Amino acid sequence: MSETKTYQLSRCYSELNGLQRAKTLTCSVIARNGGSAIVMTSRSKENVDSETCFLPETPYEKAKDIATMLVENSFEINIWTDILEELGIKFVPVDAIQLQSG
Repeated sequence: MSETKTYQLSRCYSELNGLQRAKTLTCSVIARNGGSAIVMTSRSKENVDSETCFLPETPYEKAKDIATMLVENSFEINIWTDILEELGIKFVPVDAIQLQSG
């Protein structure tokens, strides 16, 4: 049985009355099929939003650096793929279920 490499970072945001809602932003990296997958999740009391992308040409170690940059710079779930595009990172959006089975 082969070992799966995974890496995860989270950042918590406090509820600031009228300024910001409490939430947790989590970015996970999984070594997959010679590339990497990144899963970005935003979790609040009200809902959970998650997006997954496969990065076919990005080695696991580089994907870890990308995930760290996304979390440390507080990039939101609605723009993180724009950041990948700006960096010239090739990615394919995937369903998390596809990632688990493939």
